[in-house]
Amino acid sequence: MNTELIRAINAFNKHKVEYWIDSGTLLGLVRDKDIPKGDDDIDFAIWAEDIGKLGPIIKELEPHYKEQKGIKFIPESTILNHVRGGLHISIHYYHKRKDYAYCFMRAIRPKNIKKGTFKWALWIAPQIIYNIFGKKRDTLNPKIHPLGKFKFFIGERVMFKIPLHLLDKTILKNVGEDIKARVPKKYKEYLSFCYGNWHVPNKNWNPMDDGRALFVKDWILKEKGEMKWIIGKRYGGKEE
Repeated sequence: MNTELIRAINAFNKHKVEYWIDSGTLLGLVRDKDIPKGDDDIDFAIWAEDIGKLGPIIKELEPHYKEQKGIKFIPESTILNHVRGGLHISIHYYHKRKDYAYCFMRAIRPKNIKKGTFKWALWIAPQIIYNIFGKKRDTLNPKIHPLGKFKFFIGERVMFKIPLHLLDKTILKNVGEDIKARVPKKYKEYLSFCYGNWHVPNKNWNPMDDGRALFVKDWILKEKGEMKWIIGKRYGGKEE
């Protein structure tokens, strides 16, 4: 099993934060007992109200990781970059709302845009500009962002929406090499919701095939009432 994953799991367990292994990392651990080949990060998730508890975990991992800040800062997740170029750690914040949970994600790079190319530079530039403006304003909701009316600057920002009953309880599961990590209690049902037939590797997997995935701009158009509540919550509002 990946040594960095083991180190991160031990840090989370030690400091008793309510977390769970998420997304591709959960899939890999359940199916292959390790991180899937080709993945570039280690996925953890916490409830948004526990963000303040991450400090001791980040400090413990500091010799090996550095928290991502500056123009690459994403306000709805904590990214820890490996100091020697290894897998980075993504810690996503989930919110509870009625009978579902939601989580804002970063932009997704289309498969036809290769990193380091001129086309990639054109794609990444607005994301960086968006984040610079977003340090003082919401970087995820194009409806209130100063550049939000320009589709080019919004990028393909994605959010996850999941039935709450799939995430509201976690268990400690032996994920290999006598390592126990927290996973959703209904992890098999959760993986099926996310990936469909998750037992068989899919070489043609597209992140937008994820059962949780929804473009932020689409949510704004289809679920105005819900987004209005979310905006209010992020800016000190209360639930109706």
